[in-house]
Amino acid sequence: MYRYQINNEIISFSRNPPNNPLLTQHINIRLLFECMDLDNIIYLFESILMEKRILLLSNKLSILTLIGETLQLLLYPFTWPHVYIPLLPKALIDFLHAPMPYIIGMHHSYVKGHLHGELLNDLVVIDID
Repeated sequence: MYRYQINNEIISFSRNPPNNPLLTQHINIRLLFECMDLDNIIYLFESILMEKRILLLSNKLSILTLIGETLQLLLYPFTWPHVYIPLLPKALIDFLHAPMPYIIGMHHSYVKGHLHGELLNDLVVIDID
């Protein structure tokens, strides 16, 4: 931090630490807490830390991206090293069968009739709506 005195005024110059994304990103993390209650948020973070397969569902595509990015930010100082697809198109729905950890966002209508059987064994489905 730099401080300068000009006349009787003290002017301070500072910048955010370069390694703290919460201070430099312009994503409203409040949306996550408006869409989900605290118990579900804690369960979601537990699932992320345990590297489970996570499917975020919503009828509003813009919310899916914001929630996904918020989850990435709130993991700080950790990072999500696995697959992250904020909006998966319907044509690529078979990606939900991937055996590795992921965070994928999809529209509700895309998964009707596809969430059954073996797919649901390790999949955490979060309905944001």
